[in-house]
Amino acid sequence: MAPKLKRKTRNKLIGKDNDDKLSVQDVKREKFFHELKLSALNTERNRRFWRETLIRVKMPDVWRKIDVTWQTLEHAIDFKDYSVSLLLDSLQEARNQHRTINGAHVELIDKSLEAHETRLADANMLFYGNVRTVLADKISQFENINRRRNKKEIALRKINLLVKSTHLWRMVKTKKE
Repeated sequence: MAPKLKRKTRNKLIGKDNDDKLSVQDVKREKFFHELKLSALNTERNRRFWRETLIRVKMPDVWRKIDVTWQTLEHAIDFKDYSVSLLLDSLQEARNQHRTINGAHVELIDKSLEAHETRLADANMLFYGNVRTVLADKISQFENINRRRNKKEIALRKINLLVKSTHLWRMVKTKKE
């Protein structure tokens, strides 16, 4: 900052005409702007200096934090990798169990089908055996019925023949007489 003018000098400058007054104000303004530029440069230089100082002071701490963060990240990645590995192993084991269970299920179904097939074959044989037996019984009954009917028919024919012959005999006898 510029040094302040003494009171007497300032009063003398104020008392002069307007052109001089403007020039003094211009000079003060120029000094003020010059000081502003210098303060901006000084501020920039101080900022750079402090930035470098802070970097030098903080850099080991930053490197340490980066190291810790990196190790933590590696640990987290290793843990995630291990977790994924466990999940993949579990998935493979579940698939193997699923295949085993499906195989056992298919075997049970095959055995069940074979047992049902055997039962159906036995039932089929029993049914057809019963049908043959019933059919043989019915054929035997029909043959018996036919035999009885034939016997009755033969008896009726004999009776009819006898009746006819008796009737003829009577007719012949009546004619002879």
